Amino acid sequence: CGFLAGILGGRQKRAQEALKLSFTRTLQALAQTLEARDPYTEGHSRRTARYAVAIAGALGLDRKSMETIGQAGLLHDFGKIGTPDAVLLKNGALTPEEERRIQEHPVVGGRILEGIPSLEPTSALVHCHHERYDGSGYPAGLAGTSIPLGARILAVADTLDALTTDRPYRKALSWDDAILELERGSGRLFDPAVLGTLRRLNLKDAEAIAINSLDPKVGAV
Repeated sequence: CGFLAGILGGRQKRAQEALKLSFTRTLQALAQTLEARDPYTEGHSRRTARYAVAIAGALGLDRKSMETIGQAGLLHDFGKIGTPDAVLLKNGALTPEEERRIQEHPVVGGRILEGIPSLEPTSALVHCHHERYDGSGYPAGLAGTSIPLGARILAVADTLDALTTDRPYRKALSWDDAILELERGSGRLFDPAVLGTLRRLNLKDAEAIAINSLDPKVGAV
């Protein structure tokens, strides 16, 4: 009986690992669907997820929380799937109406994901990732610790990647310059504790932590 239980247990574990790997690849495919529309954001979601997981790990969050944050990083911009190309791909300044359309994407993404039971915790972070520490963000104007910690982490990771990659309107900043730019928003746009944790990481540390944490073989996103 013990022998059979061991065999069945091993098969169940392998089945769970295969299911989790399939789920991870599905999330990555969803992120890539959006990024295929915009060459300037190619890879943005995966890098955001990696930085967010790195920060979460350095903060000492548990594996389940890190998985949720990683999933939210991959899917944080998924709501832009409903944004017209004329707005999403515009190189010039946005009109107030176009700005309003862009600002709908956290709500749209959150609503899509909350319909998937296993992604309900993820949907909450996607919904809040543009909230700002002083309450000046959107869609709900949440402030401070009213914003879920995972969303506060995502806000930093999302902006970090935006600053360190080339965009149509500017060249990428170095890692150190990007950190300085983020720190200008400490206590206003971003959680000072999250920024303090990021400051203690360097680029190689962040990549190493994130890559290990995102490896499907060890059970994260």
